[in-house]
Amino acid sequence: MPEFNTLSFLPLTITEHISGQAYGLTETNAASVGVIGPDYVANLDSCRFILPSNNIVIIKDGIKAAPKEAGEIWLCGPNIMKGYFGDAATTEKVLTKDGWFKTGDLGCIDEDSYVYIKDRIKDIIICGGENIMSITSLRISSINNNRCVLGAAAVGVPDERLGELVTVLVTIKPGYQGMVDEKKLLAVVEKL
Repeated sequence: MPEFNTLSFLPLTITEHISGQAYGLTETNAASVGVIGPDYVANLDSCRFILPSNNIVIIKDGIKAAPKEAGEIWLCGPNIMKGYFGDAATTEKVLTKDGWFKTGDLGCIDEDSYVYIKDRIKDIIICGGENIMSITSLRISSINNNRCVLGAAAVGVPDERLGELVTVLVTIKPGYQGMVDEKKLLAVVEKL
């Protein structure tokens, strides 16, 4: 969840409820990593505790990544699916022979075992050899904070010279059409 959404939501819930965040997928039968209470408030953009039945590893270039180094999140445990029904080819791509599930998500783990979800690997925009995370592009910008903007997404579009270019798609809230300062939004986008 982008930080600006978390921070705006948190004061509304912290006094009445214990806030937290979890990470999991359908293939892992819901949450595999989670954090609640003070640990969550101390580190809003992460999950911390790996469920006792799960193992997690970050793999970069076929080997275990160093702390804070981004790579693909792999999960293993009794909650991991056995395969996609009727789709052996896809199952073979995402499950290792020893039961590790390759999530397709980019993340890292720090020295304190906080897990950070960075992006979907297929959503990485490669521009001139540089890997640009589509989610991070939006966190850096203030596009989503504009009162007229319903939502924005960064995507890569093909470019003959650089491979891909960052393109930001913006949806304007109903009732705000014609009220958007296009030059201000373009100035933000040009900084990406």
